Amino acid sequence: MSYSRLAYSAYQTTRDETADSKSVEIEILRRAILKLKPYCGSDFYLEADSAAVLSENLRLWDIFSVDLLDEKNDLPEGLRLSLLQLANFVRTHTLGLYRNEGRVDVLVDINRAVLDGLSGIPVNKMSQTGAA
Repeated sequence: MSYSRLAYSAYQTTRDETADSKSVEIEILRRAILKLKPYCGSDFYLEADSAAVLSENLRLWDIFSVDLLDEKNDLPEGLRLSLLQLANFVRTHTLGLYRNEGRVDVLVDINRAVLDGLSGIPVNKMSQTGAA
């Protein structure tokens, strides 16, 4: 099965298990964080397993980007733009990780910040959460 089918299958399963799109996004981000965490730290080196996890996280952000660009998306324009810029950063950083440059921790921090925002955790509490 291709990675895109696996990602779609995971998204479908999560969607079926939760009530609304916000809950789906929260659960998908939580799972992405859990998958990325084993690759955090300064000793990261790209291998088949880590490449698959990075690619899955990148596909997640690609899906977010498509949704953010949809004219039916009702988020405020400024927030949509900020999230699109974040998605672009995730892409650039991931491409660096494919060259063994950078740290996976950055992607975990980004996913956690978005997860916290979706969960309604105030910005000043985010660094104290340890979510996922």
